[in-house]
Amino acid sequence: MNPDTPKPESRQRTWQRMMALAGKCINCGKPNTGKTQRCEACRVAYNKYQRDLKGHKPWQPGSVGRPPKTHLQ
Repeated sequence: MNPDTPKPESRQRTWQRMMALAGKCINCGKPNTGKTQRCEACRVAYNKYQRDLKGHKPWQPGSVGRPPKTHLQ
């Protein structure tokens, strides 16, 4: 395989581009607000999936990092 030759775009990526240009969700194809690539339901599901995948643990007092804005007074 020649490294100078780009790989052809996959069917999935082609569909995602088509949905994004049409202003629809790239996962399910529902109408989208246009601010993100996913609709609200898919965005929430994807965020939860990523938190579970990366091992997210909520911030606790006394730990490293800036506290969430809900803890500020």
